[in-house]
Amino acid sequence: MFFQKYFCNCLPSIERIHLDYNLTDQAYTFHLHKDVTELVYIANGNGIYMINHQHIPVQQGDLLIIEKGFIHAGASSLHNPMKTLAVVISDIHWNDAEAPNNIIYPKSYPLIRGGAHSPYLSNTLMELWRMYQDPQPDTELCRMILHHF
Repeated sequence: MFFQKYFCNCLPSIERIHLDYNLTDQAYTFHLHKDVTELVYIANGNGIYMINHQHIPVQQGDLLIIEKGFIHAGASSLHNPMKTLAVVISDIHWNDAEAPNNIIYPKSYPLIRGGAHSPYLSNTLMELWRMYQDPQPDTELCRMILHHF
């Protein structure tokens, strides 16, 4: 599996998971996260994100990887507002000591098109979200699901 092969003997920690419905008259203002990486899945709709001064059009099924320290903002389409699921993770440690503790390198394109894998991405991330709705979620089980992701 991806995490076993490339990461040290610890899995990233899931800090929080949230589901957002972007109304057409709202947008996320520019911000950054100093200590966490955000995986943003576009569950429905389309819009645009700006990450480190790069405009990135997104649509249903896409996955954005927004690394810690990346300045970003997003806005929905007027006609097809986005529903996004964000998984916020920390404690990323690669087996390669030379690699930065990020999922992607700073100059990499932060968008993965879901394509044929969209149903798998959607089902896995929605199951993580459902598990985190429990007042005392089994965080270790959630980390294991992320491990097989």
